[in-house]
Amino acid sequence: LRDQVILPLRAGRTACFQLYDWVADRLNDWVRIDAGGVTIIDGVFAVRNELADYYDLRLWFSCPREIRVARLLNRGDTSQAELDYWFPIEERYIALQTPDKSAHLVIDGAVDMSGGDANGSFEALRWSLPSAV
Repeated sequence: LRDQVILPLRAGRTACFQLYDWVADRLNDWVRIDAGGVTIIDGVFAVRNELADYYDLRLWFSCPREIRVARLLNRGDTSQAELDYWFPIEERYIALQTPDKSAHLVIDGAVDMSGGDANGSFEALRWSLPSAV
């Protein structure tokens, strides 16, 4: 992520990386990202301590496991076996990297943001102003 995406984009160059196919457990197609504008890097493991200084703003969605499990199973594209494999890895990452501590904004992911208020309201659990870039 750092070498193939973050550093090239910060230098104004095109970034190229391979998508990972979780089901097949292998690298898949290449993706190109042109430099310029805002780049959003999304993923549970994206807020790693060794990458923290590369980001201008770090967000973390905090949500209890039982809600995450129910939502993933309701989506229909994730099996219980995948969750049984994935969650111990995710929990170890959260315990070791503490992404909720290094995030500028921690959002309560337990709140249902799927309907109701047209503003897409959410509850911020913590906010700290990012330092100037």
